[in-house]
Amino acid sequence: KQLKVMKNHKEKVTCCVFSPNGSYIASSSYDKTICIWNIISNVCVYQFRGHSDHVIICSYSDDGSLLCSVSEDKTIRMWDTETGVCLRVFNQPESLILPVAIWTKDGQEIICCSSKTLTVWDIETSQQLLNLVHENDIHTCVYCENNGTIITSSGTNESGDDLYIWNFNSGLLQTQLKGHQTKIAKCITSRDNKLIASISIDGTVRICNLYTLECIFQITIPDYEITEILFSGSQNHLIICLSDGTCRIYNTLTKTLETVFSVGNEACVGCITIDKKELLRDSKDVKYLACATISGN
Repeated sequence: KQLKVMKNHKEKVTCCVFSPNGSYIASSSYDKTICIWNIISNVCVYQFRGHSDHVIICSYSDDGSLLCSVSEDKTIRMWDTETGVCLRVFNQPESLILPVAIWTKDGQEIICCSSKTLTVWDIETSQQLLNLVHENDIHTCVYCENNGTIITSSGTNESGDDLYIWNFNSGLLQTQLKGHQTKIAKCITSRDNKLIASISIDGTVRICNLYTLECIFQITIPDYEITEILFSGSQNHLIICLSDGTCRIYNTLTKTLETVFSVGNEACVGCITIDKKELLRDSKDVKYLACATISGN
């Protein structure tokens, strides 16, 4: 059932995120603006203007007081969500081909990627704290706050992508994980940051232990596009959404397919586990699963 329709952007919407308190939604658009919506009143309370090109992603700080926006104008802007004032502008020298804006645990830094360089910015001083330079384009990025690492994927069409594990404090490369034969499309970590799951465009899914660096599980689903992946709260299950309208749940311990859910003929583009224990970050299983299709149902 459709609950609300919020209309204000003049062009394509590129990203929507809830505020940490759940009262607002921030949306970014090709119209170069970011809108802040009150969920109850359905009103756009702010429309941030300042970017000179498409805004491709936006991201709230943990306390919701700040919003970061990343644009194709090669800038990252920091907004005060209470006043609508732009507090900082970070200039990236290269085109922002990777829509990433990741806040660190203490909210004092933000991680962004442009072409072959990952940059960590200090939000108070606008200074670059780290520049992690890659030989090839960066395709994905994950920040692991529990073990103080940043994980990126990079490579070429000929050799495939590798995973690079960097020390967040020193900026030194700790290790390089090989295994994918093509470009990595997405990476996620389990909540305790012990496992990382990566999917490549050839339909290969690999789960690696970030402490032992071993690949503990690998499957290939070549017939359908993998649209989303998600760990259960206990990390014992991996949910994989496919373009054929199904969600598959794999047991990462037994390395078997346990359940297949069908959401119809449309591509399943997103999912979230719903469980009271899950909300407390202590779920032991996949109890309820909500899925979204390409049409929004």
